[in-house]
Amino acid sequence: MGTPGGAIQTTIRQFGVSRYIFNANNINYGQTTGRAIPDSISTLIADNPVQIVAISNYIGAQTLKIRDSLVVNHGPMQTGNRNLEIFGNFSIWNNGVFNPGNAAYISFLGSGNSKH
Repeated sequence: MGTPGGAIQTTIRQFGVSRYIFNANNINYGQTTGRAIPDSISTLIADNPVQIVAISNYIGAQTLKIRDSLVVNHGPMQTGNRNLEIFGNFSIWNNGVFNPGNAAYISFLGSGNSKH
């Protein structure tokens, strides 16, 4: 798999289908999912009212498949060039902003997509 990079780093590279929460209230820098995020996850939650939460888009990155939910709770979230397939819910809350960047496609395959 190459050299580890990004916010999540372990010597075990099999995370399974997990829930990823990027949340911070008192930081002055953005957060990125990092290269170690698997291609298939359960949920991705962006909750950073101060800075951008960015989905990594390294060369050769596969489409990110979100099985349950993509939630933008506070602040901006951007996809960069990473393609997304969202099989569950997509929600934007509390002045959250979703920026699809230059993704070739974002597929909303769930039944409950909303902005609150």
